[in-house]
Amino acid sequence: MWTFNVTRKLVKLAGYTVLPQEIPQDDESMLALAQQALSDTNEENRYILKVHKPISAKAPNSVVLTTLRDPRDVLVSYMRFMKQDFEPCLKAINQFTKLYDHFFDFPQDRLLLIRYSNITNSPEKVISSIADFLGLEVEKNAVEKVAKQLSKRRVQNLIQKSESSFQKKRKKGKAISPESYVQLRSGDIRIYDKTTGFQSGHVSNYQDGEWREIFDSSQLKQIENTLGVWLQNNGFA
Repeated sequence: MWTFNVTRKLVKLAGYTVLPQEIPQDDESMLALAQQALSDTNEENRYILKVHKPISAKAPNSVVLTTLRDPRDVLVSYMRFMKQDFEPCLKAINQFTKLYDHFFDFPQDRLLLIRYSNITNSPEKVISSIADFLGLEVEKNAVEKVAKQLSKRRVQNLIQKSESSFQKKRKKGKAISPESYVQLRSGDIRIYDKTTGFQSGHVSNYQDGEWREIFDSSQLKQIENTLGVWLQNNGFA
């Protein structure tokens, strides 16, 4: 979500109209917007879309930005975010690595691969690399501003404000838009910010590498059996 929102801000700073203005919750709506983009002849419009499915490298006038993170860290994050057990989440992450493989085959001029560790350690450099990849001229102070706007603390504050507003409406019995929350299978609710796509649980205190202390020996063995070859082939110890 960080990369998605950085890209939207950079494109807007460059003077384009960024679409969609409100972020849909599902891939189907995003892909419908992609079809709309293909027929949009307005040179001032730029569609920034986020999907969890493979798309064609031949999609006209389009590029892909994707973040590469250790799948074991993604697994912990996914379990906590989705509030699901280990085994179904491991299966989901295994499919996630296949999505990585799909995008790895893209032509280099159509794909920007961003390592998650770089976002954590050098966000401004990553923001500049996104601007360069998209051919956007963005001043240094603008890069610094975007980094601050999307810092962990700022995003957490945004989510907390959305959650507070949701709870106040709920207590007062006011009508709540279904687009402002996500209903999980567990019955839990995540608050959803329509202008950014950020949700409850998107920010946590988890530090990459903590999976070593979180998973037991049996789970680590399952991870090795499922992801070991992929991890080795892609530079993860």
